[in-house]
Amino acid sequence: VLDTELRTYGPDGAQTGTVDLARFTDVQSASSDLEGGWVVCGGHTLTPAEQEEHLAALEEELGTLPPGSSAPTFLDELVWFRAGREPETLGTPGSPMCAASSVHVVDSPEGPTLVYQTMGGIGALLDWQVVVLATGEERSLPVPSSDELLRWSVTQDRFLTHGPDGFHLYDLASGEELPMAAIEAGEPSDVVLSGDGTSVAAIDGSAVGPSEVTVWDTATGAERFREQLAMPTEGAELSFEGTTIAFGSAYEGNGPVTVVDLATGERRDIDAHG
Repeated sequence: VLDTELRTYGPDGAQTGTVDLARFTDVQSASSDLEGGWVVCGGHTLTPAEQEEHLAALEEELGTLPPGSSAPTFLDELVWFRAGREPETLGTPGSPMCAASSVHVVDSPEGPTLVYQTMGGIGALLDWQVVVLATGEERSLPVPSSDELLRWSVTQDRFLTHGPDGFHLYDLASGEELPMAAIEAGEPSDVVLSGDGTSVAAIDGSAVGPSEVTVWDTATGAERFREQLAMPTEGAELSFEGTTIAFGSAYEGNGPVTVVDLATGERRDIDAHG
């Protein structure tokens, strides 16, 4: 994703298309809608007319505005770029909390389902919303909100968070907390849960390196993989069944993306930066 466009590529590495992101001043996160389109979380600077429109909408919603109220000059928003359709804004502009990895679409029993983080009320910094893309149904994710900035990951049926008190695993539909092994991951910059829930990976390290990538078994806490890297590593992905991990740096010149088979240790490099 660039600030001006999103580019898509096929298995052979050839570019297959672009999505115009000129409406955004800043782009933080994007996820495939699993049907040829994309959901993008980013912000844009409001024009004076948009500021007035935002204030009017708030006044209509609240009935009256506190004295001295002013409109924000910058708002985060979620936009759904459906294949072959006009872009559609999801949720309420200003409510999404756009950050790296803050938007994920998963293939739930209801169809492609969006999970995104949002600003909560007083004393609840972080909440999560769920949108069933096929129907537009929106609901709050029934897990505890947090006054801490949590790392999180979601699959088709599970939701994982990591904060000062460690990992917590929940059922995506009911919000019921599920058992998992006690795993000490430090203060990771990124966590990811495999699609089948059997493995969790974490990245720890400074913005300039070195970094460490670790994978654990969620049921036993056994370490499945660990690697020290001289470079800053900003993202990791586990395969659906948790058998492989891919990791790399967002910065050119820091080496390729590496894919490792966790059972055999076999690895291969992809000549790209992630």
